[in-house]
Amino acid sequence: PTFIFTIDANFAVGFFAVDFVLNCLVYFSSSEPFGFKRFLKHVLYGTLNTKTYFLIIFSSLSGLKISFTTAFLTGLLNLHFASSGSRSYLLRLMGLPSFPILFYCEHRLGHCPGVYPHAHKQHHYLHDTTSFDAHIYGSGMNEEYFWVLAEIVPCLLSPEVTLFPYFLNLETLKISWTNKGGHTRSDPVGVVSGLDYDQDNFHADHHTQHNSNFGSADFPLLDFYFGTKAKGGQVVDDVEYHMERRGGNVDVTMNIIGGVSNVKT
Repeated sequence: PTFIFTIDANFAVGFFAVDFVLNCLVYFSSSEPFGFKRFLKHVLYGTLNTKTYFLIIFSSLSGLKISFTTAFLTGLLNLHFASSGSRSYLLRLMGLPSFPILFYCEHRLGHCPGVYPHAHKQHHYLHDTTSFDAHIYGSGMNEEYFWVLAEIVPCLLSPEVTLFPYFLNLETLKISWTNKGGHTRSDPVGVVSGLDYDQDNFHADHHTQHNSNFGSADFPLLDFYFGTKAKGGQVVDDVEYHMERRGGNVDVTMNIIGGVSNVKT
């Protein structure tokens, strides 16, 4: 028999409760201590900023019945698609650059004057970050408008085929989980817990120096190349970067810490 669950008040309460526990788990195991009042600000504002998105979706899709089997199997397919290189192949087929380059460009555009105050600035209101400030997609009401439509409209048009909002896909849930650690300011004297995906505070520093570190910690090369790297160390994710400008040329040398590789571009 197929297990069916319904998006209703009980589902919403359960979803928010699990999310809160996971945020606490990441914060108390990996984060630099913020102090009670400062931590409480991030809990309250971060929850308000990132979870109102789901309130809109839950209320719009109230009563929608979802097949667990369908969600699980399509989630496995999406995980395979993301990990097999198929996404990169599809981007090349469309004549688009790789995802890290797209992310850098999109993120930097979101910080442009005239654009930034109307959307993404909400995500930077507290000038630092914790797991409670992490969102799946962005965090700014205007930039989330089309994501809300993408979550809701297909389910409303064809509820009989057990379509489900994309945030419940396994790949999206994985991204949501890693974003919690990716939005954590690592404790410099703490023990690496395995829950922190930004151990060198590359993205955390973006929240204190808003016009820097637009790329991800997995691919900070463009920030070094374009001079948007935040002030601080040269090591990101166990790779040491050095940049040298020679006229119109830029040399970026990458040394893998503890390894022998040396890459120059």
